[in-house]
Amino acid sequence: MSITVLQALLITLFCIISNLMFPLLGDIGGYFGLGRPLIAGTITGLILGDVKTGMMIGASLNAVYMSSQAVGNVLSTDVTMAGYIATALSMAGSNDPAMALALSIPIGLFGSMLFTMQNAVCVFFSHKCDEYAAKGQVKKMWLGGIPLVVFNVIRAIPTFLIVYYGSQYSSVVEGLMPDWLNNAMGVVGGMLPAVGMALLLKVMLKKKSHWCFFLIGFLAYSVFGISAVTLTILAICLAVIIDQTKAHNGPSAGTDDLAPLE
Repeated sequence: MSITVLQALLITLFCIISNLMFPLLGDIGGYFGLGRPLIAGTITGLILGDVKTGMMIGASLNAVYMSSQAVGNVLSTDVTMAGYIATALSMAGSNDPAMALALSIPIGLFGSMLFTMQNAVCVFFSHKCDEYAAKGQVKKMWLGGIPLVVFNVIRAIPTFLIVYYGSQYSSVVEGLMPDWLNNAMGVVGGMLPAVGMALLLKVMLKKKSHWCFFLIGFLAYSVFGISAVTLTILAICLAVIIDQTKAHNGPSAGTDDLAPLE
């Protein structure tokens, strides 16, 4: 698949939008909504004309990066760039989720370094605005809008170049890769979702008793064959029952082992 200029521009636009926060849309319109790999893969698939493949690739990436968070405005990896760019390059090549997982790692690291550079450049304008504000020079405060423009331009240029030009050579590069390297990437790609799930569970499971809920869900899905949608509905009902029971009994009722996760 060859990605056109228009498609590359649209993917770049959504990659920029997904890194911003929109108060009217809440978290849906920013990093925790459109910026998640599952949504990024779906949007990329829609732009490239294959929503199903984009969603499958995005779901594979989402399993790896679902626990990724920015701590102290420092990104360990840029999940937004990894989601949009890796999905686009994978769809332009072999449509292999394992390939997308392998590509997402260097892309995410590159995005985190780019994020640091963006902040380093933009902080200069922010300090100048502080100086103008302290001196009461209101007419020069228009400088405060420059960081947003610079921030997005620094992000947009490499995103477009990688998506447009990278897609033209992705199939060639994959064809030159030896079988042992393709197999190794497939094995690593299959392991990464387990790592992402383990990191998420480490954050969510605060007490030993919480493992019971995880094991119940695992057995219901893998052993008894209950569908994910049905299991999700049952989990919601169980969470509501536990929450209402705790609220009815009051905070002093016994132990807090079954307290809802917060």
